[in-house]
Amino acid sequence: MVIVTGKSVRHMLGMAEFVRRVYKYKMKPGEIPPMIEGKKSRDWIALDLGNIALHIFSRETRELYDLESLWALGRDCDVITNAPENPLIAMIKQNVISPTQKT
Repeated sequence: MVIVTGKSVRHMLGMAEFVRRVYKYKMKPGEIPPMIEGKKSRDWIALDLGNIALHIFSRETRELYDLESLWALGRDCDVITNAPENPLIAMIKQNVISPTQKT
């Protein structure tokens, strides 16, 4: 995984286009060039390069998602994943009949 920060939307798109062109130049016959996901986004552009996932963020969005910490530390350190369950959600889960249960 490669994570980079763009200085502007134009810079982010320029980096994505450059990486795609280099990939197309180096790819083997029969390979499909990567799609640029989020071309119209002002915050996050991604390319799947096979064994490399490229994430191009705006500065603010990179700080918000903080993928480096999430991938380095894992789910044990993710505040949202490990937050105590809302009592209302717990009550709903206990009282909902799943489609596989008979009433």
